[in-house]
Amino acid sequence: MNRRKFLIASILTTSASVTMSPSVSVAGGVTVCPLCSSEITQILNNIQLFVSYYEQTLQYAKQIQQYVQQLKDSVEMFRNGKALVAQVFGDLINPIQDLARVVQQGRGLAYSMANLDTNFRRTYQGYTTPRSFSADYKAWSATAFDTIQGTMKAMGLQASQMDSEASAINSMKLIAMRADGAVQVAMAGNQFAAETSQQMVKMRGLMLADMQSKQAYQAHVLQVDAAQKAATEALFRFTPQPSDHRAFKGGTL
Repeated sequence: MNRRKFLIASILTTSASVTMSPSVSVAGGVTVCPLCSSEITQILNNIQLFVSYYEQTLQYAKQIQQYVQQLKDSVEMFRNGKALVAQVFGDLINPIQDLARVVQQGRGLAYSMANLDTNFRRTYQGYTTPRSFSADYKAWSATAFDTIQGTMKAMGLQASQMDSEASAINSMKLIAMRADGAVQVAMAGNQFAAETSQQMVKMRGLMLADMQSKQAYQAHVLQVDAAQKAATEALFRFTPQPSDHRAFKGGTL
């Protein structure tokens, strides 16, 4: 019942009360109701009191709504402020170190070598005449083969880590699906971002290993070709020392 309906009901009640009030006839045919004035005043006072109670009730209802909204806001703030209990972050340092170690095989050239430039220049000397072509060719081949072998082992290491990485990603998906609140959703997103960064770093290391094997093979091919051409040029430049026939002492028949 709104305020207008309440006032209409009060007026109807007042009219009924006035009609039912006792009346008195006086001289001249005039009817007088001695109690009507006081009853009307009382009824109006009651109506005013009811209106006041009604307005107070509306204020109380509004306050209750505000309290309910504040409680909802508090619950939402608490829910959004909760952190994830379980978090999954893959290990990055150890796999990268393992990859750097596995690419160093025998006499192979690895990108993680501290003296890579010195070893490369000592192994592949460029356009020079080899002192022993067979020995040098054996060393060049060993370097190329060991480098390629290190790259293959690096690929195997990366393949062996894919199962555990896939399991970690699935765990992150479940955590993200069960995230409740803004903070948990943000933390789940950070886990995916960290895992993506780790995968990029691992891919970068694998690309370096692949590049080193290709460059070692190219260096081997170029060095063999350069050594052969240098040896050929040295052969054509060779001039024997002239001999003095006067020094020749013939024997007797």
